[in-house]
Amino acid sequence: MATGPRLISPPGRPRILSPIVFEEFIPAANLQPLQELSRLRANLQLSLESDLAIPGAIDNHVDAARLYVQHLHAMADAGPHLAVSKGPVVHWKSALAPSMAPVRELFRTFKQAMNFELIMSLTALADAYLKKAAELMAVEDWASAYKEAAGLVAQASGIYQYCKDWTAEGISEVLGPKAIPEVNEIVMTGLHWYTNACLQTIALEIAVASGAKQLTLL
Repeated sequence: MATGPRLISPPGRPRILSPIVFEEFIPAANLQPLQELSRLRANLQLSLESDLAIPGAIDNHVDAARLYVQHLHAMADAGPHLAVSKGPVVHWKSALAPSMAPVRELFRTFKQAMNFELIMSLTALADAYLKKAAELMAVEDWASAYKEAAGLVAQASGIYQYCKDWTAEGISEVLGPKAIPEVNEIVMTGLHWYTNACLQTIALEIAVASGAKQLTLL
């Protein structure tokens, strides 16, 4: 079977521009979970800068983004119970508007800092899922991988929907003119719709390919 159709165009990877050492500003008797979170963020930073043309690099990128998001989500949920008045300086460069100045912000509250960090990390994960899906759809016998690719696109779509809800927390208003597209509710809604359209197109292509295969057997 020929190479699969080019159905997916990932929006790009944001960039982490400064590290966060969580154990330095969050008081805790056991520092190991915080140290692990710092390590996972550093791994994500490396994956966002890696050459994805290297075999296995996209899989490593997916794993790095997914692991950090899982641990960060737990941190964001625990935020109200932590004795932290302000968050760390969070420093990211947009993937959707790379010409804009990076956001380097000391948010007024820890919750705001973690909300922004989570949004940026989630958009990195969504892009990783889309890159992996595009890789699956661009190989020989691509139809055999369509279920996995469709599942990854569906996860990316859910992430953008989730980010849209988080942007309603007011991060865009906090950043003001420095706000990047990743914290814009309309932009996240658009990416959610785009990935849903990708899912529908994949389903159509598979149906067409399946129908053509059946015709050849008649």
